[in-house]
Amino acid sequence: MDGQNTNDLVYSNPEWSNQLYVILRGKMCMVDERAQSIALALLDIRSAFETVYVDMVPKLMESNMSKEELDDLLLEIRMQFQHVDYHIHDAEFEHS
Repeated sequence: MDGQNTNDLVYSNPEWSNQLYVILRGKMCMVDERAQSIALALLDIRSAFETVYVDMVPKLMESNMSKEELDDLLLEIRMQFQHVDYHIHDAEFEHS
């Protein structure tokens, strides 16, 4: 599989959110809207973490960044984490 992690293929596949939705609806007996909200939130949260740790953090390691570029990148990272925080509260993970 070209050195790709199986989990990468599973979690990046849009069908993954549908599979999770079915599990949440069936095994967890969640109502439609809640199951869909959690499934989509988990997909978006994973995407945000991937953006931060695969794309942005390696850029932080570049020694040739100016202070302005560093400030901009840190702002972008903060915005990604705010996006994660939004999904945690929107999907009501704290009340699961």
